[in-house]
Amino acid sequence: ISSKISMFNLFHLLHHAENLDDGIIMEEVIKEVWKVHPNPTLRHKLDEGVTQLLGGKTRDALDIFTSLLQEEGGGGDATYAEAWNKKSTCHYMLGENEKSMEAALKVLEFQPQHFQAKNGIGLIQYENQEYELAVESFRGALKDDPWSPVSTRLSACLDQVEMKRLKKKEEEVEEEEGAAEGSAPYERNK
Repeated sequence: ISSKISMFNLFHLLHHAENLDDGIIMEEVIKEVWKVHPNPTLRHKLDEGVTQLLGGKTRDALDIFTSLLQEEGGGGDATYAEAWNKKSTCHYMLGENEKSMEAALKVLEFQPQHFQAKNGIGLIQYENQEYELAVESFRGALKDDPWSPVSTRLSACLDQVEMKRLKKKEEEVEEEEGAAEGSAPYERNK
């Protein structure tokens, strides 16, 4: 049945939800569709990994999600976007931001509207003080999911970008004033 569900229609409903409760319901429906896999064994393994993750066993969960993505001899599927997403989450929780970023980018290869992956990328960029990139990621997530709770992070990033811009402008003014002080009086009025 999942192959008959229109993601376009689900995102349309998400964008036109009348209130937060309806928006959250649509987010959950979309996330459930992303979990679906034609091989029920892989879906069950995904659920097992989520259970481990929620139980605080992040390394065990990561092992499960990694095995889900191994095709050679493992019976996995390297195109299973939600397994990549969960793998990204585990790496993030373990403080392995580079690996988390790699996995999140894989998610977007297979599911370009994956707002959770975009949020994760934005969080990593924020932690790395790459505020301009984080702004782009959070805005991308909000474009896909207008009910996303990233607005506070986006606001913080915008504040950081503005502070950086003001600091740069201040340094340029100080540099110009310093250059003017070091020049001859007749050169300053040019």
